[in-house]
Amino acid sequence: MEDPTLTERLHDSGAQFTKYIQEPMSPLMSIFLTLILPMLIFIGLGQYMSKKLMDKVGGKNSMSFGKSNAKIYVQSTQGIHFSDVAGEANVPFFSISGSEFVEMFVGMGASKVRDLFKQAKEKAPCIVFIDEIDAIGQKRNSGSMGGNDEREQTLNQLLTEMDGFEGNTGVIILAATNRPESLDPALTRPGRFDRHVPVELPDLAGREAILEVHAKKIKTAGDVNFHTIARMAAGASGAELANIINEAALRAVRNRRTIVNQSDLEESVEVVIAGYQKKNAVLSDKEKMVVAYHEIGHALVAALQTHSAPVQ
Repeated sequence: MEDPTLTERLHDSGAQFTKYIQEPMSPLMSIFLTLILPMLIFIGLGQYMSKKLMDKVGGKNSMSFGKSNAKIYVQSTQGIHFSDVAGEANVPFFSISGSEFVEMFVGMGASKVRDLFKQAKEKAPCIVFIDEIDAIGQKRNSGSMGGNDEREQTLNQLLTEMDGFEGNTGVIILAATNRPESLDPALTRPGRFDRHVPVELPDLAGREAILEVHAKKIKTAGDVNFHTIARMAAGASGAELANIINEAALRAVRNRRTIVNQSDLEESVEVVIAGYQKKNAVLSDKEKMVVAYHEIGHALVAALQTHSAPVQ
């Protein structure tokens, strides 16, 4: 009901009463809270999700558009040198794998090739080594949809950089592959990869030199004869020869010795080539006789041949 004198009566009776006065918000603060702050939150979330997605798809270097991630090696001041096994060039060495040119973004492989050769020209004279070049250097074909995919663009850029018309003086290009028959003919023509160096298994002298290189990191007895070990390890690769030295060191440690002797090396040759001894295998007399006849046959054939390795 209408009561115009209510306020005066309340005041006269001593009642306490107040009113909350709401101050109006600043226009700038209102714009910040309603427009700018939500936008910043969405941008931050977008950046975070994009980074997580790129890390899953392409790793940490996925956003380094067109930049070559070749490893650059300069002259070593310590450790092992090429002089231990051959001659040394004493120039910067660029190393990159062929698969690193293949990117999720179209055109990035060709851009990486351009950046790699740009860096090489700045460091010239230098050596550029491309491992597993068949990843980008396979034979080109038209394909069902007209071809010219990302790998072909990368290969075309590589061919352009190696065509001889650019000033690549002092830049030596090396490449390695286990499938030379799959390479595009344009890569192997004169003026590009025109010198083929087949990497065969090391010969007797090579095996002896490789054994001596890897034996520098362990203590060996004075009577160790690496020539004999090299003869025993016929057909072994460089990795197998390094493993022979490692196995010999392990055998010496198991026998509580600090120096590797000749018997350790001879045993390790058999371990690497034929496998560990089956000391717990039980053979019948018939099986032993069959094995004995078989091995005697090997020994007789080797002994009766001329210019062959001695029977061990």
